[in-house]
Amino acid sequence: MTNNPLVSVIIPCYNQGNYLAETLKSVFTQTYELWECFIVDDGSTDNTKEVALDWCQKDSRYNYIEKKNGGVASARNAGLSQFKGQYIQILDGDDLIEKDKFYDSLKAFDKLKIHIVFSNYIYLKEGIRFLPARPIDTTCLNYESYLSSFGKKFVTPIHTAIFDAKCLEDYRFDETLSFSEDWIMWLSIFKKHPKCFLIDAPHAIYRLHNSSSTSNPQTVRRKALEIRQKLYGQLEEKDRTILFHSMTSEYYQTIEEILQSKTYKAGEIVKKVLAIFSPLNRRKSKINRL
Repeated sequence: MTNNPLVSVIIPCYNQGNYLAETLKSVFTQTYELWECFIVDDGSTDNTKEVALDWCQKDSRYNYIEKKNGGVASARNAGLSQFKGQYIQILDGDDLIEKDKFYDSLKAFDKLKIHIVFSNYIYLKEGIRFLPARPIDTTCLNYESYLSSFGKKFVTPIHTAIFDAKCLEDYRFDETLSFSEDWIMWLSIFKKHPKCFLIDAPHAIYRLHNSSSTSNPQTVRRKALEIRQKLYGQLEEKDRTILFHSMTSEYYQTIEEILQSKTYKAGEIVKKVLAIFSPLNRRKSKINRL
C-alpha cells in the first residue's frame, strides 16, 4: 500500500455482552493494525459496559461511548460523529470479521479508484458456520437491484463492506426506523452510483440467533412492506414503478404464507398487510389512468 490509512470501526451494541468480546477480538486480530474502534453502548442493561471497558484497558485503539437507548440507527450515528479514518467499517456487536478483511480491502482501495469494497460472508449459528443460499454477486451492486430485490434475492450485511469515508461523512441513519435502516442507507449510497469491488471470500461472519430482529420471516416481510410504503412517496415516478412491482410479488407471498400458517391471528395480519398495500395500489391505478 502506498500509504497507511486509518480504518474507523463503529460497533453499535445493545445487551450483546455475551457476544461482544468475540466481536472485539475479531477487530483486535486484524493483520492490518492501523485502526480505531468506537464501541457505542446504546443503553445496555447487561454486562456490555464491563466487556467494552475491559477491552479499552487492553488496547487504546478502543473507545467506549455510552448513550441512552435510542436504537441501532442512533448508535451508528454516534459513531459516525466521532470517526477520523479514511475508511469506515460498521460492525454490529454480535457479528465478526476475518483477520485479513482490512488488509485485503485496503489493497483493493489502493489499486483501484473505488468507493466501497465488499467481501462475501458466511452465517454462524450455535457454533456452526455455513454459506448463505445467495452469496453477494457483483451484478446486484447497483441502485435498481437494491430498490427491487434487496432482502428477497440478495442481501449485503453492512459489515461485508468497508466504505471510503466520503460515502458516509454526510450521511446519518434514519433514527425513526427500527427496521430496514441498512436498506435505506444502501439506496442513498447507490443512488450516487459508487464504484465497488467484491472480494469473493467470506471475510464477514453474520451471527444468527433467536433474539435477532430477522428471526421471524413473516414479521420481517410485514415490516419490509411498511418501510416500502413509507419510501414510496419519496421516490421519483420511474423508481416508484420499480418498487411497486417488487411490492406486488412480496405482498402476494406474504398473504400466502400467512394463510397457510392457519393461526388465529392470520386474519388480523392479513388486514394489516392489505392496509399497507391498498393505498399504493390506488396510487398506481391513478398513474396508469393518466
